[in-house]
Order: sequence, then C-alpha cells, then structure tokens
Amino acid sequence: MQCKDGKERICRIPGKIRRNIWVRDNDIVIIVPWQIGGDKKGDVVWRYNKMQAEWLRRQGHIQ
Repeated sequence: MQCKDGKERICRIPGKIRRNIWVRDNDIVIIVPWQIGGDKKGDVVWRYNKMQAEWLRRQGHIQ
C-alpha cells in the first residue's frame, strides 16, 4: 500500500477486523507501522467507507 509518507508497505489485516471489512484498491485506510521493519510492513487498523472518505476530502484532510 502506498502511504502518505511516500513509503510503500506490505500490510496485513489483523483477525479481529478481517472478518468485518473488505479492503479494495483505492480504499482509504489507517495503517500502523510495525516497530521492527516499520518502513516496509504495517497493520491495517481502520478502513473508511465511501461517504467518510468524501467527507475527509471536503474537509481537506486528504487529497
């Protein structure tokens, strides 16, 4: 996944949210980098739905 800091990370979806959400291309997600290897790996902790992502764009939080 391409992160806002310009780095590309391989991310995993932890089991507690894996059953509840589907992550697709171009989804807006929050990623927490790992402590070890954080420049290359991370965990997906939240995915915004389409309406939430549009609200974030209107407010200027994302482009």
